[in-house]
This record gives sequence, structure tokens and C-alpha cells, in this order.
Amino acid sequence: MRPDEPCSICCAKHLAKARGLLMETSLGHEESFWFALGEIALAEDHMVKEHLDIALDIRGHRLELQTYPKYDFPFKELILRATGVDGYDLRVLLDDKGFIGGQN
Repeated sequence: MRPDEPCSICCAKHLAKARGLLMETSLGHEESFWFALGEIALAEDHMVKEHLDIALDIRGHRLELQTYPKYDFPFKELILRATGVDGYDLRVLLDDKGFIGGQN
């Protein structure tokens, strides 16, 4: 899939990767901060054609993080919002597989 193709799941994956990279930054890997910003920008790209409002929100938060590296980036909110546009509900999918409720 091209980086500019609409894909809410791809957006969520880029945001999740960015979160991991920011965690590496807190461990002293300064370069990971820049990699995280790049992943967030890729997340924006996947939303811009069909969900401009979400892309612009992600961009706004990315710019805050870029300016204030200790900014509390709302990863969970943005991931759930992005995946929700396609009706993707991980909790339902996991429940259908028996992963919720202590079954596995």
C-alpha cells in the first residue's frame, strides 16, 4: 500500500509505532524522537484523502509534540478515532475469538 492511500488501520499502526519510538526516546535514544515524528506524519498521510479532519488533528498534535517534546500526545484517542471511521472495533473482534473475558 502506498503511503498516501487511505487506510485507517495503517494510520493506527504508524501511531502505535510512534508511541514505541517515543518510549525509546525517554530511554536516551534521542534520534527516535525524529523517527516518531516521521511515523506520525505517515499516519496523517493515510487519512488526508478521506478523513481530512482526523489528518488535521493528528498534524496539530504532531506540531505540538515537535515544539514541546514532553507533550502528552493522545495516541489512544487518535488510534480509536482513526480505526472507528471504518467501524473497526478490536474489542468485538477479540471477543469473537475468545480473547476477552479471561478465556485465553
